Amino acid sequence: EIASYIMGEEGALTDEQLLEKYKNAISKGFDPKKHLKKIGVANQTTMYKKETQAIGRLLEKAMIQAYGPEHAAENFAAFDTICDATQVRQDAIQ
Repeated sequence: EIASYIMGEEGALTDEQLLEKYKNAISKGFDPKKHLKKIGVANQTTMYKKETQAIGRLLEKAMIQAYGPEHAAENFAAFDTICDATQVRQDAIQ
């Protein structure tokens, strides 16, 4: 949904719909037109690294489509903060 909104796809949520749907997850004063122009993804140890990477790739593609590949680095960042030992444990239980 967020990627569709960023890319301005037909049928994507409107500003009002996005704000209503995520009203319990956004900060006061959040403006999707302003605040979704530059985004980042960070992984926490409670999340699977592979899933976070897939989400990151989706959002990076959305930013590239919306703003062009020449602006990808200034509009999107992914932070790999999970340690290798945690990843090994995650892989072991899958």
